[in-house]
Amino acid sequence: MLTSILRTAAQALVGYLVTWLASHGINVPVDQQEWLVQVLLVGGGIAAYTALVRWLETRQGDSLRARLARAAAKVLMLGMTKQPVYVDPGASVDRART
Repeated sequence: MLTSILRTAAQALVGYLVTWLASHGINVPVDQQEWLVQVLLVGGGIAAYTALVRWLETRQGDSLRARLARAAAKVLMLGMTKQPVYVDPGASVDRART
């Protein structure tokens, strides 16, 4: 979980740095401004959404708050609550299927 938070924070920091540089006189050509804003907004939005859903999915326990968090994650993921399973980098694909 800490790694997820740090990765999201790193992405947010890059967005903040670009915004700070732009506000201090780093000019972007007009034809590239739209692309830059879209990339930052979409990229930042996806990163924030992913971090939020992952945080909600990983709530542990049987308390009402934990159950509600997991239910909210299920709604946000359109019912897809099964966590992905990743193959060990050292394992072959055939072994992972068994």
